[in-house]
Amino acid sequence: SFVPSYRKKSQMKQNYFFLSLLIITSCAIFVFFVVTLFAELGWLYPPLIFPDSRVYINISDNSLLSSTFYTSSRPFTTSFFYKIWGSTPLNFMKGQQILFSFCWVLLSLVISLTIKNKVLSFFFLLLFSTVPFWWDIMGWNRVIHSESITFSLFALWYALIILYSRYRLWLFLSLLCPITLFFSFTRDNLPLFLLS
Repeated sequence: SFVPSYRKKSQMKQNYFFLSLLIITSCAIFVFFVVTLFAELGWLYPPLIFPDSRVYINISDNSLLSSTFYTSSRPFTTSFFYKIWGSTPLNFMKGQQILFSFCWVLLSLVISLTIKNKVLSFFFLLLFSTVPFWWDIMGWNRVIHSESITFSLFALWYALIILYSRYRLWLFLSLLCPITLFFSFTRDNLPLFLLS
């Protein structure tokens, strides 16, 4: 009985070591991307403000406790983040960059944990976490609009669905509920998408 017990403990140590490696790697990727995004976007380029951007900015001028904030012509999530990130275009752009990096690296980590082969899992984490940083996606972080927030909350929403389906913890469900609410109110058609 000693040999199976020893093997089990050894396997557990290997699993903990690999999990730690994935988490540390994810943190390193997150820091790298945040620094890179700030260098490329936050310091060299100003935020882009389109005519539609003014609508979100104007909505954010309302109080969070007023019904006008939640029943305006645009879904409230983008205006909500604009308000809590300081109500300035530059702060909003930086907030989008941090949220974007965190959510996509987290999704990459969660999916990599579902892959049994450790080598494939590690390389998947490295490769998949770089896909959203393709310029056509990453460039939305410069814009005062709903696209970046939508991409970020989708990644977080999907990661929480995977975590809850695998581990059935109330923590993940309690996080999933508000994220679903905020995600569904990033764009006009998302509530219909989620209901379907």
